[in-house]
Amino acid sequence: MILNANAPVSPRFNEPYWIGGAAEKTHVFIKGNDLPQRMGKSPFTVAELGFGTGLNCLLAAHLAEQTTTPLTFISYELHPLPYAELGTIHHQFPSELQALSRQLLAQYQPQPGWNILTFATTTLHLFIGDAATGIRTHPQPADAWFLDGFSPATNPDMWTPDLIAQVHVHTQPGGTASTYSVARAAKDALTAAGFTFKRGKGFPPKWHMLKITKA
Repeated sequence: MILNANAPVSPRFNEPYWIGGAAEKTHVFIKGNDLPQRMGKSPFTVAELGFGTGLNCLLAAHLAEQTTTPLTFISYELHPLPYAELGTIHHQFPSELQALSRQLLAQYQPQPGWNILTFATTTLHLFIGDAATGIRTHPQPADAWFLDGFSPATNPDMWTPDLIAQVHVHTQPGGTASTYSVARAAKDALTAAGFTFKRGKGFPPKWHMLKITKA
């Protein structure tokens, strides 16, 4: 990991994990899936392609804690960050996430396969390995998906028609997904899988994002 102007960059993919930090992730994924309106006391499941720095997970866990929602958060990551690097990044997160961050980091010892971490009202199911393999071993469908892999141009394995088809299978009827990417490869895979989508306002400097639904 490289810190470039306080934004963590993956040297493997030469892309930042995020540019706008918590504000960007909240806009694209938390609000992009209407989670503030949908989460509240009843159990809820979020799934994610690309655990990355864990910021999405902490934001969802924070919302779950605020709304007393039992949250299952399922995430797939092929290249987990080492503990020390993750801890360095977490120090930059907003103050309201720090208590949850400490609880996550206290359990963070990523091993190949499924890793189960629990904190506050959230249970994190973190799969270390190829998402296309892991997704077939977790039967629980998600109410909402965060499609947060690096871009199709640099990380096409996160956007293959086969994987996105499995995302569709593992989405509840009426469930949603969102992504920052409006690349043709992403849209083609979503269409082939049976999703419908519309463009939404992106987080600057991006003009657009995708809001996705399963009928």
